[in-house]
Amino acid sequence: MRRALTLLLLLAALPAAAEVQLESIVWQTRYGQRAAKAEDVTRLALPAGTALKGRLRARVKVLNRGEAVEGVLLRYSLTAQLAATGAADAAQAPTWAIAFDLDEKRVPKIGANQHFEITLDPTQALSLYLKRVAMGGYWPTALKLQVMLEPRKGAGPLQVIESTLPIGEAK
Repeated sequence: MRRALTLLLLLAALPAAAEVQLESIVWQTRYGQRAAKAEDVTRLALPAGTALKGRLRARVKVLNRGEAVEGVLLRYSLTAQLAATGAADAAQAPTWAIAFDLDEKRVPKIGANQHFEITLDPTQALSLYLKRVAMGGYWPTALKLQVMLEPRKGAGPLQVIESTLPIGEAK
């Protein structure tokens, strides 16, 4: 009996595991002035060989079902599906390349039982990548963002969420 009581007291003293969950990713673009409102997009209108005008960002929605959590780290990668731009290579199927942008974003604090949105802005890395692949005779047909919640001891299974954004001509 005494051993069971001691075990219960030890278990009660352990901190509760945070229940931070990745919920969704929404792609957004913003053109023009700094104060311009970002718009949700399901397709990026970007003709082959053109520069990215404005900013592309992703908003990751996170839910904390437990107590307040500090120091949450999101790791993310951006990958492109590439297709050849030359007429002779047009029959070649698009292929997913390896990730061209690996980064992380630290969230200082997420309150208890709250939704929280984290903005990821890969515009600078994407603009540079577009220039490089265009010079090589390729152009992306889609972008894939993969986001992982940095694992913590006792936090449960590894969480990864991904979203794909098609790229094409304006319709």
